[in-house]
Amino acid sequence: MAAYFFDIDGTIINYHTTEWIPGAKEMLNRLHSEGHDVIFITMRDAERDAGKPWSIENTNIMLAELDFIPIMLSNLQSPRIIIDDSKVTAIRRKQNKVWEDDEL
Repeated sequence: MAAYFFDIDGTIINYHTTEWIPGAKEMLNRLHSEGHDVIFITMRDAERDAGKPWSIENTNIMLAELDFIPIMLSNLQSPRIIIDDSKVTAIRRKQNKVWEDDEL
């Protein structure tokens, strides 16, 4: 099976909220029921976003509505990913500049 990576804001949840984008929860549950791994990557940060509606704590409460326990990697900048049938190439960017390897 495959692994699916999703950013949270604007992809499965309305930006800076804990409101599902219509159909997102059902799609995620279907992917998992078909045997795929579902992984979330977010810039949301426990310390920085504490007390806000989109805090990691509130996001985890919302993700608990899924029929499975998802993997979430937080406080990360999401890479831009290009996928084709033969390979996966990640283009790492930070503030619209390509990251140098020593910045990782």
